[in-house]
Amino acid sequence: MIRLLPLLLLSFVALAPADARAAESYANCTGFIESLPATISSEGTWCLRNHLYTSQASGYAITVAAENVTIDCNDFRISGLGAGAATQATGIYASKRATTLRHCRVQGFRIGARLAGGGQRVEDNRFETNTAEGLNVYGEPRAFAWVRRNRITDTGRAFSPATALAAVFARVEDNVIAGVGPATGEAVGIRLNSGWVRRNHVSGVGRLAAIATMSAANVDNTVSGLPHHTSHAIQAASGYLDFGGGQYDLYQWPSVCRGNVARGVGNGYESCVGSDNTVQSP
Repeated sequence: MIRLLPLLLLSFVALAPADARAAESYANCTGFIESLPATISSEGTWCLRNHLYTSQASGYAITVAAENVTIDCNDFRISGLGAGAATQATGIYASKRATTLRHCRVQGFRIGARLAGGGQRVEDNRFETNTAEGLNVYGEPRAFAWVRRNRITDTGRAFSPATALAAVFARVEDNVIAGVGPATGEAVGIRLNSGWVRRNHVSGVGRLAAIATMSAANVDNTVSGLPHHTSHAIQAASGYLDFGGGQYDLYQWPSVCRGNVARGVGNGYESCVGSDNTVQSP
C-alpha cells in the first residue's frame, strides 16, 4: 500500500489539469447554442457543447444579432455538409456587430463565416470544405479585425472563383491555408484590402494568387504549390485609404513585401515594394 500511494498521487495530479481545463471551457458561458439555425440576441459568451448539423441550403446557421458577442465552440463542429455542394448558406453571420469567434470547426457552407462591423476577432478556428469562401471579415479603419491562428482547408474545390480568406481592414497572422479552388480554376488564398498579412502559410492554390493585397504589408509569409504559369505568390497593389471619411484624412498606402518565401510557384511577387523576398525550387 505504501508503494502504491505515490502512484495514486501522481494519477490525481495528472488528471487534475485536464479536468480543470474542461470545467474552465464552460465557466464563462452566458448560454449554449443547442441547435441550428440559431440567433444570438444578447451579449456575452455563447458556447457549444455538442457538434451541430444543418441541411439548410440558404440563410445563416448562426446569426449574431447583438453587440459584444463571443462564440466559443470548444472545438465542436458546425456542419452544413447536409445541404450538399450547391448550398448557398453561410455558417456564422454578424453584420455591424463586435464579434469574437474562437475554437470553432465550420464546414460545408458556401461561406464558413462572414463577420463585419469593426473590432472582430477570429482566432484558433478551423474552416473546412466550404464551397466558395472559408472566412470573410470586414473590420473598420479605426477598429481593425484580428484574424489569427486559423486553419482554412479545402475551400471551393469545385467552385471558381474561390477565396479561402477575404478581409478588409484586418491583421491576418499565423494562419494555415491549404487547398483553394480547382487546380486550374481562379483562386486566392488570402485576399486583403488594408492591413497586414504576416507569418501565414499558404499552399495548394489554383490559378491566380496565393496572397493578393491592396494597401497592405506582406511580411514573412510562406507560399508553396502554385505551379500555374500565370499565378503569383503575392500580387500587391497600392491604394488610397480614408481613415476618417474626410478629404484631408486620405492617405496613399503602398503594399510592402518583405521576408516572404515562395516554393513551386509560377511567378514570385508582383508590384511589391520591399526586399528580401525569395523564390525557391520546389
